[in-house]
Amino acid sequence: IGEWIGVLVFQDNLPPDVFDAKEHFPKPGGTLIPSSIDACLAQHGRNPRRTAEIERWMTSVEVVDHRHFAEISDNNVYFTVLSSRDLAAPGRDVLELDLVTMTTWAGSYVQSAFSFDQNQQLGGVAGWFTLHCAPGIWLGTGREAAPTLWQKTIYPCFPPLSVHRAESVDISNLF
Repeated sequence: IGEWIGVLVFQDNLPPDVFDAKEHFPKPGGTLIPSSIDACLAQHGRNPRRTAEIERWMTSVEVVDHRHFAEISDNNVYFTVLSSRDLAAPGRDVLELDLVTMTTWAGSYVQSAFSFDQNQQLGGVAGWFTLHCAPGIWLGTGREAAPTLWQKTIYPCFPPLSVHRAESVDISNLF
């Protein structure tokens, strides 16, 4: 599992390896783990932990000039722990894969629109996943999940977008 979970489950395009293993190495009566995957997205405000990290880079007096890291980091995907108050709205399922029945993977294009019921700053989009391993057994990075090696994936928007009540922001991504 650990090798291919990565960025919102699809780092390094490794699901094809899962399908290859499923085709060539199954044991009679064996179980595919994980059997399915759900991915969710939610909009979030500016992450204060990330802001503090970038500010440290900007004021660093170490041997390496970290200001360059800050400049390129603002709009790069990163991983973090988010609390419920960091999210501007509950997450929504954007992708569900049944690995037992799937035989190929060409990526999935996800498109979702987020609407806002108040004026706020949109600092990016947070994503998390749930791997279903067996009935009642799962591994995930959502709010209800126990801490693991994996964290939520953040697709930042810097500078943050000012969105107004009743506006909608369309998000699209190819996993």
